[in-house]
Amino acid sequence: MTINSKASSQVNTRSQNLAQETSVAHKGNALSLPFMVNSTVSVDRCADATGFRTPSLRHRSLSVSHDQRVAETFLLNTRLCRHDYESEAGVQLYYTDTVTYMLANNGIETFDTTITVPLPSPARLRLSLGDCLLRRRSKRLFTGDPVRLEGLSSLLFAAAGITGIGKAPVEHGEHMVDLFFRTTPSPGGLYGVDLYVVALNISGLERGIYGYDPLRSRLSLLQGPDSVQAVLNTFAYPEEVISLSRACALLIAIGRPWKVMRKYGSRGLRYLFIEVGQLAENVHLACTALGYGDVDIAGFYDDDLNEALGLDGLANTVLHTIAVGIPAE
Repeated sequence: MTINSKASSQVNTRSQNLAQETSVAHKGNALSLPFMVNSTVSVDRCADATGFRTPSLRHRSLSVSHDQRVAETFLLNTRLCRHDYESEAGVQLYYTDTVTYMLANNGIETFDTTITVPLPSPARLRLSLGDCLLRRRSKRLFTGDPVRLEGLSSLLFAAAGITGIGKAPVEHGEHMVDLFFRTTPSPGGLYGVDLYVVALNISGLERGIYGYDPLRSRLSLLQGPDSVQAVLNTFAYPEEVISLSRACALLIAIGRPWKVMRKYGSRGLRYLFIEVGQLAENVHLACTALGYGDVDIAGFYDDDLNEALGLDGLANTVLHTIAVGIPAE
């Protein structure tokens, strides 16, 4: 919204009176000095002079503030435009034999550890999809009771498990390579999201931080039990809001943006966020079917959590977390 002489002339008498009354009532208070337009939108002209600016204040000052609008800049810079031949060429590159071979090897990399834990076969989810959708709820309080390793395996499979193998031709159809399908869709089948597990109270699994290997259906130990508390300390919520210490596990989605942006450019970051959302919903529905409770947690301190996990926060960075446990409600 832009305030100009034409817009100002449209301010009705009631709005002018209200603005005058508010100015008198809050004289000298830069946080509460609005200019009323059309009786519905308040504009705070003093935002740039205010040191403590809440998101609400930034919203009220959009039309008059010189503050950087980072989120909106992201939307503008990741739009798909017609005649963007550079982006088209980047996508076409992924239809060559070289890239097909690369996709066939997607996920074969291993974690830097020698300690692995094979996962049991995931339990079959008996609850119908319709019932899961109706019953799904966010559960923030947990009992502290353990979850079996089979249950964790079921959640990880729902999030990123291998569901099938497709064949792709290379060398003009003379050879075929295997491409692996997963439970969660991914842009271009690139799978730019890895899954970490912070095991808190899982029967048959030592407390620690693990990486999920869907191709081999196993967990790789990344850090031992002494590192767990450092991860828990990076969350902003108190125990009475989300009883994280009584959860069974914390699932952490790790993004590798350039794995997707190499093909789709900056817009690929949008696709990566979509993939994380789809992965999270699979976890929610599986938790519902298994009788577990879970909740999305976006309230973590990014730099602290990345450091606790040994990530650089850019090429590899935390995107999302989900707490899982036995619900207390």
